[in-house]
Amino acid sequence: ADNGKYGVMNWNKTIALETKYDQIKPIYASGDYYVVKENGKWKVVDTVGGSYLEGKFDDIKSINDDYAVIKKDGKYGIVYVLDGTNAIATNYQDITYGANSKYIIKLNGKYGIMNGEGTSLVENKYTNIVYREEGNFYEAANSDYTSDLIDSEMNVKLTGIISMINKNDGYMQVRVGEEYKYYNFKFEEKTSKEVLKNNTI
Repeated sequence: ADNGKYGVMNWNKTIALETKYDQIKPIYASGDYYVVKENGKWKVVDTVGGSYLEGKFDDIKSINDDYAVIKKDGKYGIVYVLDGTNAIATNYQDITYGANSKYIIKLNGKYGIMNGEGTSLVENKYTNIVYREEGNFYEAANSDYTSDLIDSEMNVKLTGIISMINKNDGYMQVRVGEEYKYYNFKFEEKTSKEVLKNNTI
């Protein structure tokens, strides 16, 4: 920060963006894009002086590949960064990037998953959906407190309640019905001995 203005410095101390912005969002995007506010308006800039989407939207939530999740008049949509053309119209209560060009969307209070072209991949019927990066799957909450665990191909692999995820050893404990079971991140069931082999308790 300099005189209340912000810029970006590279790890090797070279300047990526001049210190002239009111705000810079901590959004990490490929293509060296940055989401900045200048003179009270949001826009996207790159490190070679390009400026995109200036003042067109009330907010820019994230950038993935060359697409930005934007907010306008209280609704979310997706636009192509370079020219602002709509990929997905601003009709949604929320949009969050998952992985591999898939987005978690909220419409009429329910969550689903769609691709970057706007095709529905998972029906809008869940009370919430989160992307579990450590296992590359989606946890989609049902109204009965269970969750459907959905793999990267959009198949429901398991329904239960995740009680623990061990990222380091690559397994999770899930309550399925009345039983606690162990699964690896490919949804293959494992015995407690297999997953707890490193546990010397």
